[in-house]
Amino acid sequence: MTTPQPSGRLVRHDDGVFVVLDRVFLASIDDVWGSLTRPYRLNAWIGHCAGHPQTGALRILPAGMPDTEWLNVAVLECDPPHRFRGEVGSAGDSRRVYLHLSHASSYTTVTLGQRVKSHADEAEVGVRAEYMLDRLVASRSKHPMPSWDDYYPALLPHYQHLLTEPAIVRTTSTRGAAAETGESTETSDTEDERADQLSR
Repeated sequence: MTTPQPSGRLVRHDDGVFVVLDRVFLASIDDVWGSLTRPYRLNAWIGHCAGHPQTGALRILPAGMPDTEWLNVAVLECDPPHRFRGEVGSAGDSRRVYLHLSHASSYTTVTLGQRVKSHADEAEVGVRAEYMLDRLVASRSKHPMPSWDDYYPALLPHYQHLLTEPAIVRTTSTRGAAAETGESTETSDTEDERADQLSR
C-alpha cells in the first residue's frame, strides 16, 4: 500500500483550535449516521464499544493501533443525523470532538474535528484521526482495514508542520449548526476514491 495522503487542516472555533478532516460518501446521510452511532456498526471499524451515543454515555476501545485503552465518551450533543459533540478520553484527560454531517447531490460529507490542547506535541492526534476515518471508509466499502504502520510515523511531518501554521478562523462554535466544512465536497476524495488509494 502507498502512504495515505494527509488531509487535515487546522480550524479555530470559538471554543478552541481543532484538527479537522473530511470524508465523502456516496450514500444517504441517515446511512452514514448509522455507521457513526449504531453500536454494531461502530464495532466494524472503530473497535469495541459499550453503551450508545444517544444515551449520553459511551466507552470505546479503538482498534488497529498500539497501546490503546478504553476511552470514555461523554455525549454533550447528539442531533441525528447531522451533529455529534462530546468529550473523549480517560478521566482528567479528555478531548473535545465533534462530527458534522451534510448532504448534497447524493453525497454525504463527514467532518471530524478534534480539539488541540498543545500545539507542540499534538501531531499524532491528526494521524490517528486519518487512520480511524480510513477504517470507516474501508468498512463501508468492504475493503481490508488499513494498517497503522502505513500512517505512523509517515504522516507525522504533515501534522507537525500544520500545527505551526495559523488556524483558519470560523466564528461559529462546534455547537453551532453552521459547521466548518471548508470546500470538502470538492476537495475531498469520495469513499471509493479513498478506498482505492488505500488498497494500492
